Amino acid sequence: MKIKMNILLTIALIIVSYSLIQAQGDPFAPKEAPFAPKEEQKKEEPKAKEEPKAITVANKPEDILTQSPKFDNYIKDKLTFSIPVISVPEFKALIKENKSVIVLDARGVKAFETSHLKRAKRVGTTEDFSIERIWMYRRDAPIVIYATVGKESEEIGNTLQKLGFTNVHNLYGSIIEWVNQNGNLVNKKGRATLRVGIIKNENEAKAFLEKGQTIAIKEAKY
Repeated sequence: MKIKMNILLTIALIIVSYSLIQAQGDPFAPKEAPFAPKEEQKKEEPKAKEEPKAITVANKPEDILTQSPKFDNYIKDKLTFSIPVISVPEFKALIKENKSVIVLDARGVKAFETSHLKRAKRVGTTEDFSIERIWMYRRDAPIVIYATVGKESEEIGNTLQKLGFTNVHNLYGSIIEWVNQNGNLVNKKGRATLRVGIIKNENEAKAFLEKGQTIAIKEAKY
């Protein structure tokens, strides 16, 4: 009788133990790793804006020449070289590799509408210059400025330096030498042209334009 009771108790214990294992899980079974949260995607940091590159020229101002000795003498008689100059070949290479270069035209409205460098923005002459046209640019932005032969652009360049612009260069020979060295121009409609507007007090400069065509213009009084 005792044997039967012991057997029944043993069977009962086995059943109870099995039920507990089913409810709580096998304590000896390998435990699953706790739920791992998904790895947060790293937010890409915004790319820092590229710092403006300083304009560097290979030649000294006195060594920069046009294709005409007579034109060089004329330019050197007009300029004081108070701001650095850049030659047309150096300027062409610069705008090809550096899209951030700011090109400014220091001539009157009619001259600009007749023709100008494709990337140029008219900043005005000494008579109608306005800081509102250039206030949005960084003071260390690379700037190349031109006029008809360079006198007006040198004066505007001096003004820019007084306003804190530190990276300003005057295009040596300006728009005349640009055309002489096969530089492209566009008119106010954006169409290609080789016309260059010359005002009365710059009339003698037209003798140095070897290519293209000069157009006599009369600028408005400001």
